[in-house]
Formats: sequence, C-alpha cells, structure tokens
Amino acid sequence: MRLLLLSVAVRLLLPALSHAAPGDEEAPPSPTRDPFDLRGAGESETLSADYHWKMGMYYHSKGDFDRAVEQLERVADLNPRDAASHYNLGVARGEAGRLEEALAAFRRAIELNPHNAAARFNIGIIRMRQGRHEAAVSEFERALILEGDNPAVHYNLGVCREYAGGVRYGPGFDAAAAAAHYRKALEAMPDSAVIRYNLGMVRLHAGDFENAEAELGKALELDPGMADAAHQYGVLMLRMRNYRSALRHLRRALRLDPAVPATPALVEAHGGLGQFYFDNGDFENARKNLREALLLDPAHVPSLVQYGRACRGLGRHAEAAESFREALARDGALPVAGELAETLSLRGDELAREGLHAEAEEKYLEALRLEPDGGTHLRRLGALYHRGLGERGKAIVFYRRALAAGLPAPEADAVRRDLAEAARDEERLVDRYEALVARNPDNATLRYNLAVFHQQRGDDERAILEYREAIRLAPDNAFARYNLGLIYKRREMRSAALREFKAALEHHPGYARAHYALASLYEDLGAYHDAREEFEKAIECEPRFADAHLALALLLRKRFGDAAGAERHMERYREIRGGGAEEESAVPVAMP
Repeated sequence: MRLLLLSVAVRLLLPALSHAAPGDEEAPPSPTRDPFDLRGAGESETLSADYHWKMGMYYHSKGDFDRAVEQLERVADLNPRDAASHYNLGVARGEAGRLEEALAAFRRAIELNPHNAAARFNIGIIRMRQGRHEAAVSEFERALILEGDNPAVHYNLGVCREYAGGVRYGPGFDAAAAAAHYRKALEAMPDSAVIRYNLGMVRLHAGDFENAEAELGKALELDPGMADAAHQYGVLMLRMRNYRSALRHLRRALRLDPAVPATPALVEAHGGLGQFYFDNGDFENARKNLREALLLDPAHVPSLVQYGRACRGLGRHAEAAESFREALARDGALPVAGELAETLSLRGDELAREGLHAEAEEKYLEALRLEPDGGTHLRRLGALYHRGLGERGKAIVFYRRALAAGLPAPEADAVRRDLAEAARDEERLVDRYEALVARNPDNATLRYNLAVFHQQRGDDERAILEYREAIRLAPDNAFARYNLGLIYKRREMRSAALREFKAALEHHPGYARAHYALASLYEDLGAYHDAREEFEKAIECEPRFADAHLALALLLRKRFGDAAGAERHMERYREIRGGGAEEESAVPVAMP
C-alpha cells in the first residue's frame, strides 16, 4: 500500500501526493456499482480492506475528505497493526481539518513503525498549523535523523525558525538557523523561487540588506510574477533609500496583485524621493512626488509638512499654508506653527502688493495668532495699516510691538523711521479729532473715537477721560465700557474693570469679547466657577471663538480635573485655528 502525504499550508513544500493502491488504478472499485452506495454488495457481504482503501482514494481524489476518512477508518479497523493504514488515515483526517484525530493516527503509525519519517514529518506539519513551531521543530529534526537530508524537511525547519514568541520575524528569531536550513533546501532545489524568497526575507529582517537584495532579486528572476517578492524588494530598496528602485518594484507588485499591501511603502518612497529633491533645491519635483504620496494617503502628516515646504520654496504660499494647516489639524504637537506663520505672512505680502488689503490683514492676523511676538509679522501688519489701510493709530501700536519683540538692526531702524512718520500723521489726525470734539462736545461717537486713538497711541490717561465722557453721553455704549475695562485691567484696577465689563454685558449680552474678558478677570481673582460660566457664555455667543476654547480647556484641566472636557475644547481650538478662523478686534472702532 502506497503512502499519502498530508498537504500543507501556503509556502510549505512537500513531495507530490500519491493516491493509488497496488496496481496503480485510480477508478472506483466496481464500475457497475454506484461507488457512493456501499450497501450494493448486500448486507451479508463483508467488504475487504482493499475495497475500502480504493473507495478512500476515490473520495480523496474528489476532495471529499470526510468520506475518505470514513473509508480509511474501516481500513485501519480491518488492519489494526498495519502502520501504513494508520498513516493514511492520519493524512485524510488532517486534510479534513481533524488535526487532533490526525495526530492520534500518526502516533499509532509510529508505535507500529518507529522508523516512519513521513509520520514524524506530518506531525510537524500539524504542529505548524497549530502555531506550535517549537514542537514542530522537534518532529522535523527527528525526521531528518530517520531519513537524512530532505529539502522539504529543511524548508519547513527554516519556516519554523523564523518564529519567535509565536510571531514571524519576532524579536530574537533565529535568523542563522533559518538561513542554514533554507540553504540546505536550495542545494537540492536551487531554482525554487519560494525558498529564495524566504531566505531573502530572513536576510531582510536580520538587517543583512546586501544578501537580502541578492536572494529577493533571484526569486524575481526565477518567478517574475511573484508579487510578494516584488513588494519586499521594493521595501528593501526603501530601507536602503534607493527611492526610484523602490517605486519601480512597488508599482510592479501592485500590477501583479492589487491586494499586495504596498501602498504604505509607496507613500514612504514618494515622500523620500520628495525629500531628496527638496534637499537638492528641486522644489518642483519635490512637490510632484509629495503630491503623489498625499494622493495615496491624504492623512500622511510628514508628507503634508514637506509638501508645504516645497510649495513655499516655489512661492505657492496659499497652497503651502493649507498643507501646514492640515498637518497641524492632524497633529497639534508638530513644530511647524512657525513655518505656517511665516508662510501666512508671505501670503499677506502678496495680497498687499495686489491691493487686497483686507485679505492681507487677515493673513497677518492669523500669523500673529500663531506667533504673537513675531516681530516680522507685527512690522508687516503695521506697514499695512500705515500705508494700505490708512489706520495710523493701529500702525503705531504694531510698530511699537514689533520693536519690543526684537528685530535685526537694519529692520528695526526701518521700523523706527516708519513709526516716526506714522506718529506725525497720527498727531495731525488726533489734533483734527480734538478740534471736532471741541466744536461738538456732546457727540458721543466723536469722543469714543478720540478715546480709541489715545488708547492706540498708549496715552491711557487721555483715553480714560474720553471714554468716560462718551459713556456719560451714551451709557449704552458697550464698546466704550469694554475698552475702558481693558485699560483698568491692565493697570491692575480690578474692581473698576469688573464694573465696566459687567456694564458692557448689561447693554450688550451677546458681546463675546466682554464675556471672555470678564472670565479672565474672574480667573485672576480665583473665582473659577464664575470664570468657567463666562467662558462658556463667550463660546455660546461666538462658537468659533478660538481663544475662549483654549482658555476654557486650560481652566477645566487645571482647576476642575475635567480631562475629557478639556480635550474637547482643545480639539475645537485646534480645529478653528487650523481653519484660519477670525476673531473680533479687541478695540472696535465706531467711525463717525
């Protein structure tokens, strides 16, 4: 009786199956009888072991392993001391997925014939299927002792040695032993693409890139249609920073098999090539490759950052800013806020040159929200107010802030000259307003605007006098009360500031800035519950009030231990800031 060999999992090698009984015929035992009706011989007729064997082989050839098991169990019952009968029963049970029963049959075959290397081999195969690779090693090594060198045994030993802790190529896997067994298998089968591939993977995971490249390349040469080999060769080229070769092989892998998980590696390869071009000053090719990476994975943060840098290098500032914003929205801890701010400032310059002053102001203000002490942004915004929008009071404020932030000497000198010019123009404007107020002493709007000019110039004393007069003439002027409260708060006159902020809200309950200012003052005073309530009201009045979300997040985390609430408002803050949301000016001006 010839022996069967248990078929195995993907990439395990075994000799060809042999199904025939003595005589080599593979047809059903009786052509005149339905081979599926064993009762046709009559109930009194005893069927022979040879008949059951042939029926078992017939069902086996048809892939009906459960019926094959039934027939081969009868063979084993009729030949209880025949090792081959128990062995073949083990094979059939294994192919039917009844692994524990298969093990029992193989062990019985070994009891009857201790030199049965094939039974040892198939026990090893079952242990591999069960994920018990160390147990499989023991059986395969016994098979080698019994049979001598066998390429199928060496191959499967190589596979087992790739595992550590149940994980393929896990930490500490025995790369040397796996490679040694694969080399023994290759002595008998030098043209096996599968063995070359596995040996290449062992080399790759062991960090031996040179030999990995040779083996994976040979696997592709032997089998040009092996998608896994093309994929892993591309991954290897990626690790070796040969990005062009990586792209070529990864694309080839996807052509061969679209299901190959090559996309993450393709993203890295395009990103790496983009970085190479960027480092060499070729911003256009850098942008093209990074764009390919983002088409494959729009959420790939490193590519978003580099794409922004490449676009900035090309002067495509709007596109660069959008990419930086998206990167920050996905990872708020990225150290690219400064790059985004500079890009926005450059975009503001472009808009200012085109005469789009309001749009330029928006970009400068967004840059300042990211870098409140950015001297260059402050200088550019001051220049816009000075020459573009004709708001010299604001220009003076931002010029002064720019000088306080610190600028390189040549830039600081230019700002001082611009500041002096704006101050002269502002004095003339203030003189004109004072003359208007003198002629119209009961005009609340004129007095309010004069107060704003004094506040912008840093003359708090005169600003306070004019705000008080404006409020006397128009007690419902919430803006005047709010601005007066800001001056009092800055001068540590907290009771007076509290009074003005509350009065502003009495006349204008939906004034988000006043709620925010009152909340900040309550927080300074230690009234944390009142502060929380006012921050929440500010957000209720203006849902996209980014600073209110940030302040509330910090208060919830620090004073209330509400981590979930804090994270919710911090996420909202990041979302608004990433989207370039606008906020109301701290010093609204009501022109006559």
